Amino acid sequence: MTAVYITEPGSILSVQQQHFQITHKDNLCVSVPVKQVTLITLFDLCQLSRQAVNLVLSRKIPIYYISRQGQELGYCEPDSKRPAKYRSKQLKRQQEHEFVRAFAESITWAKMHNQSVLLQQLQVSESEFESEVYRAFFNLLMDELAMNSIRRA
Repeated sequence: MTAVYITEPGSILSVQQQHFQITHKDNLCVSVPVKQVTLITLFDLCQLSRQAVNLVLSRKIPIYYISRQGQELGYCEPDSKRPAKYRSKQLKRQQEHEFVRAFAESITWAKMHNQSVLLQQLQVSESEFESEVYRAFFNLLMDELAMNSIRRA
């Protein structure tokens, strides 16, 4: 029986003719018969095709997701009762309205900041005045967001 470890970021695990195939940058690296695979471990930014996921689930092959630093990010272990490392914490935090609001606020602020940077990079117009107006507008929105969070706290 074979354990498949995929460590190269950007690699993809797919299925072709009852073989798991690992490709990286459109180059076939390895092909393993599905019957032989008992475990799949994905490190960093590796992907599974939809067909591979369906086949893995139907054959009850466990999949583990490991971070670059070696921490378990999650897993898909059919018929397992073991909770994912962060899942219980996520469910608890989901009930904390203040945390949910602060989290949504930080996402909103980050999105606004990214839009501001994008506008600056695209240089929407030749006019220096217009870019200053856009920058001031986004700063005002970010300040307003911060003030609203202080008022609600």
